[in-house]
Amino acid sequence: MWAYYDGQWVDSTTPVLKLNNRGFIYGDGLFESIRCSRGKAKFLSLHVERLLAGAAVLSLNCDFITEKFLNEIIFEINQRNKFLAGSKLRLVLTRNSGGTYLPEQNNTSLCLLPSAEVESEYIAPENFVELGVYREQQKPINKLSGFKNCNSLLYVLASIYSQEMKLDDSLILNSKNMLCEATASNVFWLKGNQVYTTPLSSGCVNGVMRKVIIQITNAIEQDISIEQLADADEIFLTNTGSGIRPVKKMQGKVYETSYGVQLTNRLNDFIILSR
Repeated sequence: MWAYYDGQWVDSTTPVLKLNNRGFIYGDGLFESIRCSRGKAKFLSLHVERLLAGAAVLSLNCDFITEKFLNEIIFEINQRNKFLAGSKLRLVLTRNSGGTYLPEQNNTSLCLLPSAEVESEYIAPENFVELGVYREQQKPINKLSGFKNCNSLLYVLASIYSQEMKLDDSLILNSKNMLCEATASNVFWLKGNQVYTTPLSSGCVNGVMRKVIIQITNAIEQDISIEQLADADEIFLTNTGSGIRPVKKMQGKVYETSYGVQLTNRLNDFIILSR
């Protein structure tokens, strides 16, 4: 498949990174997971907003990144790979090579990789999530927490735990021992007729889909413990790649899934109206 790297179109299996790439050596960079429909990225303005905010925190120079520029290369990568319906892409921004912990420069390299071909719309899942809680490591709350950075070891360890425990996903706690997020998703829950999600002050990623679902459902941001979450009527996970994933079971308790399932239809309607 075709990939984009610093102005060049290359085969995605072709080695292009140098061994002194700072993303490789230090995890010095950011990434975005993007879902496309018919060649165009969904919610691109929100991705650009988060990417540029993260770049500012990391002191990365990326003046070339604009919504217009990304629209063009995203459309081309979908065309080149013949993704006619939908696709998942991964955008990676890394600081250029040079230096040790102290970089010699702040200029950046951009890579855009195809991940998978998918449907053009979000599809309500037929299989629901069995959820656990990963307690061995906690996520710190700081100014890096809201961005997708290239150091993902916490999520790797939590995912390994999920696999070992034969779970579909696991919740991650923050340094206050409160709910933060799941391994690759923000967490929402329904209590009565009200939808809730964890606030950014919990250390969760400032998810693109999180923003959309808050707008659709008028969700309230609220800190919550795992014990309090267990009393929810429904729990569902959200991210841009998969949309909405209802939770069927957590720590032995079975949950309803009807709200999360119908929310996928509302999400697709929202996208159509927003075009």
